[in-house]
Amino acid sequence: MSTNITVDLRNNKIASVQLRQEDFETDGKNYADLKSNVRVLLDHNPISCDCDMPNLLRYLHGDAKLISHDKMQTAQLVGEQLACHLPGTIRGKKLSDVESWSHYLLPIMGLCSTFQ
Repeated sequence: MSTNITVDLRNNKIASVQLRQEDFETDGKNYADLKSNVRVLLDHNPISCDCDMPNLLRYLHGDAKLISHDKMQTAQLVGEQLACHLPGTIRGKKLSDVESWSHYLLPIMGLCSTFQ
């Protein structure tokens, strides 16, 4: 019996994945290869690339990891093919592509007053 769990949320209508700052650990390490036995597949959803997504970008790039506050297993979010759907000017830009988010997304988020 496998203890691996996969939650397949691909090809849905998920426009936002909100990750709270207090749910992250960022200590200068790269967590891109950190694995979990719980995987949440997010590809091919119409993500809105707006002021709510800096933590998701950090997570997908491996600059942060999710932490558990109650000693439960945290999930690994998988989104290699996750791309912006809105705004239309950056539609199709992949979130996993550093060039995309550094050149297209960060200037947009720089306009956000809540960007940390």
